[in-house]
Amino acid sequence: MQKLQINIIRTYLLITFLLVVSGILFPANQSLWLFRYFTILTLFLIAIFLKVKRRIQTLLPYAILFASIGDAFLYLNMPLKFIRLNIPLGLLSFTIAYLIIASVYFKALHKLKKSSAKHFYQVQLILLILIISIFIYFLQRINMGHLIFGAVFVFALLLVFCTALNLFFSTTFPTRLRLLIFISSTLMLICDTGVIMGFSIPNLDSIVYNLGASIVWSAYIPAWTIICILSMDTEFSKIS
Repeated sequence: MQKLQINIIRTYLLITFLLVVSGILFPANQSLWLFRYFTILTLFLIAIFLKVKRRIQTLLPYAILFASIGDAFLYLNMPLKFIRLNIPLGLLSFTIAYLIIASVYFKALHKLKKSSAKHFYQVQLILLILIISIFIYFLQRINMGHLIFGAVFVFALLLVFCTALNLFFSTTFPTRLRLLIFISSTLMLICDTGVIMGFSIPNLDSIVYNLGASIVWSAYIPAWTIICILSMDTEFSKIS
């Protein structure tokens, strides 16, 4: 891994730690919500300027952009009251982001000559059924009108996770990249599980809510930092 990539990871892990600690100490401070949002925007700017040229992985910065747009619909209404909460558009934005990531992973998977991942299809099917059931249960508690958007969103998220799982068990794929992709996808799954539970469970105790928010952000920022890293990774460009 290049020194620049290592420095980016270290910097954003430090930012994540500071934001999580600040959120625990000062939960009512609304400026923290804006700092969190702009942290994701800076990842997009870094990725767009340092991305590898003329490869499918050049799409990855736009996945970060659509995640930022999704945040604007689902998240910014809390610190900025003039922005309205729009769950369908937020879910749609994240769905596009996840489909972009899945397409890049699929391309890399397609180029591999052989993979041991074929032995794990049954495990993936069980995971798929289990996780979709959990997500649909919580999504229907939000609003039945949002269920179709939620179902598509969950499909896109799991498409990323299952493709990452295939790459993780692919014997011809570089170990470093396998770990980065698997960690990022797992963190996305943890983050979005926490977000949907937060939306669907009414009257959460403030302590529980703040703890959940800390877990979500400690997963969210590192997950998208890895996507930023992958967009500029020269070794990944040879595969994708």
